[in-house]
Amino acid sequence: MGISVSTKKIVYQLYNHLIARADKNKGLRDITDVLLQVYTEIDSSKYPELLENRLVNYILIVAVDNHVLFDTYEKKCILELENIAKNLGATINYQAGCVSKAQFYE
Repeated sequence: MGISVSTKKIVYQLYNHLIARADKNKGLRDITDVLLQVYTEIDSSKYPELLENRLVNYILIVAVDNHVLFDTYEKKCILELENIAKNLGATINYQAGCVSKAQFYE
């Protein structure tokens, strides 16, 4: 399974799980917006592992800032995304500036 296939599957599952939640605070809406954007862009991305790394960083920062709590399944999906990016060599250098949704719409 290639990166974009496994990533798309996890992003799809996480998106569907989050969108079904009753609480829809701003942070959760931002996270689901970005998940949808990554899902559509991952196949055409020149560096999908960097996109995935930015996604994970964005999710974690927005969740903390907006007090979004994840259940066990959601945490598992986020950790899977993080492990895929880590295994592909995405480094900590790409964490800067990861709090803007605009970076996913370039």
